[in-house]
Amino acid sequence: GKDAAARALELDGQLAEPYAALGYIHHRYEWDWPRAEQAYQRALALNKNYATAHQWYSSFLASMGRAAESISEAERARDLDPLSTPISTDLGINLYYARRFSQAVSQFQNALELNPSAVGVHSHLGMAFEQQQQHELALAAFQRAIALAGENSQIKLRLIRTLALAGQQAEARKLLDELQQNAAPGTVPLYLVAGIYIALGEKEQALGALTQSVALREEGTIWLKVDPQLDPLRGEPRFAALLKSVGLEK
Repeated sequence: GKDAAARALELDGQLAEPYAALGYIHHRYEWDWPRAEQAYQRALALNKNYATAHQWYSSFLASMGRAAESISEAERARDLDPLSTPISTDLGINLYYARRFSQAVSQFQNALELNPSAVGVHSHLGMAFEQQQQHELALAAFQRAIALAGENSQIKLRLIRTLALAGQQAEARKLLDELQQNAAPGTVPLYLVAGIYIALGEKEQALGALTQSVALREEGTIWLKVDPQLDPLRGEPRFAALLKSVGLEK
């Protein structure tokens, strides 16, 4: 991806799209936060009306804990491309990480009006319902996502976490064990497994799973600083050390 972006810039150094792509790579995969922001800002300087650059920059800002800026950028992206399901979804995700859960629910519902079959929107809607302790609505959203997606470890893990929070801990443990035993290697994100351990009240196991997730550079770890599911760990020294290890805290 970086090679392709570099080649595009060789052909035309005034293109916004390659800079946005570089920002995405620096953010999501390299954890190079300063270079990511520089690339996004360069993309927007070249084309202030490039909706995707606003969208991806908004996600970067959300992961950095800059909630107000992230929502402003996401709203700008939505205004530029109001029929984009991914952009509408990312606005909801930014509201979710800003702890504005009721607004996130409304935004995900707006996104579903654009595309009722969007698996990720149903899944994120479930996450927002869960944070409001509306467990039945959360489970229904996850089940809808699974019905649309088929076999999907990530959504199943989110459903299992909600079961644990809803008091069905024995069932949650059973389903987690089955998933870990039967899933193909590398398809069960440890970042989400940590969320289940938190719901089960097992902080040490959660910290162990997150440590492995960081070592594997799972993409979910970019949300360590802002993920509400991880709030029970925020007073733990090991968690603070993880944030420092990925450069999200000094």
